[in-house]
Amino acid sequence: MMKRIPALCAFLLLLHAGPAAAQEESVLSRLQDEVRQLAGRAGPAVVKVTAERPLRFDFPGGFRKELEDLFRQGFPREGATVGTGFLVSRDGLVLTNWRIVGGAKRVRVRFTTGPEHEATVLGGDAFFQTAVLRAEPPAGVEPLDLASGDPPPPGSLGVFVGNSFGISANISLGIVTATRRSLETEDYDNYLVMNAAVLPGDAGGPFLGPDGKVLGMGAQSTTGGTFQLVTGETGGPFGVRQLSQTSGMGLVVPAGDLRFAFDEIAAHGRVRGGRLGILARTDEPKVTQVLAGSPAEVAGLVAGDLIVSVDRRPVLGDLTLRFALRRVPVGAPLEILVRRGEAEMSLRATLEEGAPAFSGLLPLLSFNEGGEVVVGPVDGRFQQAGVFPGDVCVSVNGVPVATPSDMMQALGRSLEEPTVLLRLRRAGGEIDLRLPR
Repeated sequence: MMKRIPALCAFLLLLHAGPAAAQEESVLSRLQDEVRQLAGRAGPAVVKVTAERPLRFDFPGGFRKELEDLFRQGFPREGATVGTGFLVSRDGLVLTNWRIVGGAKRVRVRFTTGPEHEATVLGGDAFFQTAVLRAEPPAGVEPLDLASGDPPPPGSLGVFVGNSFGISANISLGIVTATRRSLETEDYDNYLVMNAAVLPGDAGGPFLGPDGKVLGMGAQSTTGGTFQLVTGETGGPFGVRQLSQTSGMGLVVPAGDLRFAFDEIAAHGRVRGGRLGILARTDEPKVTQVLAGSPAEVAGLVAGDLIVSVDRRPVLGDLTLRFALRRVPVGAPLEILVRRGEAEMSLRATLEEGAPAFSGLLPLLSFNEGGEVVVGPVDGRFQQAGVFPGDVCVSVNGVPVATPSDMMQALGRSLEEPTVLLRLRRAGGEIDLRLPR
């Protein structure tokens, strides 16, 4: 089913209106033919992904077990998440959204021309929202190619293919409305924005350019947030679960990031976290601490340096700094331009494998006089989660922490998880909060 055709047709009529109605009909006919051909070529490579996983309940405080027991009496213990994926290699590698398959006990895929069968999750990454599956494509199905080069500029047309509400191979016409966008609740800052919503079941679907190459992968919608279709243990309908609150546009992970994540996952089962070893302010990319023995110390970074660019990509704040470092492969040299006082200097560093080069948590932390790890000024992502200045960090994912180095090591033990369980001490008591990584 095609969506938003009337609005696009009206736009094209205004753009191409001529003296003869036949000419207008010719323009629309050509557009219609192109969309049909594009959908026909890409459709066989698009799969419906169903992931089965235990339903997880997180409760704070000392009554966790009692609350979990109470809730589980009235709710199913397992649910199925429905999404989309697409074939990217002839040997059966499929790209999909990590939010769909992360933590799943069992994953099944169905090509439009074949039966449903089980797939293997080779790995994934929460930051890039990308997962790689191995499936068995029907004979003759051609994989889709990822686009290369810069993301398409605003105004570019494309076709988005998904499994809206579990209905296979729905297509939408979309226009790129913005690039390099982010949500306040996430670290990721490189979304393409299109005027086609990513509906429940669509996450992981390809956004195709006129040449049939994949411009990006559907991540979530700004209409009510990210959703999962959930079924009960018996496979019956259970409802739609909302994952995040975000009105009418779709967010897309661009092809360049998909390619980087795919290469890492296909080779290593994950996107390897690279460690630079600095803490930086949240309002600007100024180094506040360089960890001893880290690649940053070896490169010559010192506290007070203002990072101007990474590999010639401008850095405007700690968020873009984290993103720039996330895209550097472990072991690859990178150039860091810093401003120290009135002078600018270029330094070269090599990320080592370890905890993520940055976590959204790390820039918030500092030491108090007692040697504890405390939370400093927080931004909107963490205010919404209930983190406040002065909170003392006690543990990360159940691992006690006392220094930023402890934090990095604890975070590095669960790179595949999109969230972090943080225990904080506040006003004499302790609380557990699950926060975005």
